[in-house]
Amino acid sequence: MTLKFVDTSSDVVGKSLKLTLPEVTEFPDFLVERSSSWERYVIKYKNGATETHQYSPWELYDADTQLEQPHIDNDIKDRLLHALAKLKLSLDKA
Repeated sequence: MTLKFVDTSSDVVGKSLKLTLPEVTEFPDFLVERSSSWERYVIKYKNGATETHQYSPWELYDADTQLEQPHIDNDIKDRLLHALAKLKLSLDKA
């Protein structure tokens, strides 16, 4: 995959880099922030069954419910920005 910097306020605007991700076959094709609870809702149905079922917020979508918007944890964001800054330095040396 080739990534190109498009932020005009960045010193590396217009530069690009190639990024190769490892083949991952045992995981889904999307990323989920690990700091938020995946199945945070526990439901017990009224049909007489005693077991409970766990669901993620998007499985129980209700237009009248206000859910917390997805976001990147501040610590993870800081680590990502640090990694991008190191990447910028390596591009400057190239």
